[in-house]
Amino acid sequence: MTLARHLHDLPRDRDIILYCTCPSEASAARMARMLMNHGFTRVRPLFGGLEAWLAAGYAVELAPLPQSLPPRLRRQPKGPPPI
Repeated sequence: MTLARHLHDLPRDRDIILYCTCPSEASAARMARMLMNHGFTRVRPLFGGLEAWLAAGYAVELAPLPQSLPPRLRRQPKGPPPI
């Protein structure tokens, strides 16, 4: 997926919080910068990433994956994420 193909789907009137599973939030920070370069102003990476979110005990929901994804990318983990 490329960012440019999905810009029109993202809200410009709400906060967009990005996260990744890398320890330094590098991917989330890079994506936040790309969104800012496209005029989004309410965007930021989640400090500590998904690992910190889970460690704090916050909920996580798995959304259904689009059928348009290749089968190798449609695999979802079984059961709830580890907390």
